[in-house]
Amino acid sequence: MDKEDYQTTPTPEDIWKILHAISARQAKFDRDTEKLEKQMEETDRQLKETGKLIKDTGEQMKDTDRQLKETKKQAKEDMKELKERMKETDRQIKETGKQLKKTDARFNSQWGKLMESLVEGDLVPLLRGQGRTVNSTLTRV
Repeated sequence: MDKEDYQTTPTPEDIWKILHAISARQAKFDRDTEKLEKQMEETDRQLKETGKLIKDTGEQMKDTDRQLKETKKQAKEDMKELKERMKETDRQIKETGKQLKKTDARFNSQWGKLMESLVEGDLVPLLRGQGRTVNSTLTRV
């Protein structure tokens, strides 16, 4: 209602219109208030949930840090053990190399002696049987 409407005495009909408008505004206010209260409750619920998630995440991060420390410690121990094994393997390879050289030297010298004895034993009669003259033989010349 305008200012001009109040210069005259309001009629009961005017009062009912005013009361009806106030009632409609109050109802809208009540609905808006109820909607805000529900939104606030939802916001509170979400904040509590977010807080719980943050707390859970913090605990998970602590657990992850602990696991990382354990993994790092285990990796150091494994690396130390690996280095020791590599040293032992190197030592064994060197020892095997030495043994192979000894075996090779033995085999070659023994093989040579075997061949010399086989050839020398039958060589002279074989060559003479073919009409060749053999005056002497020499070994390890």
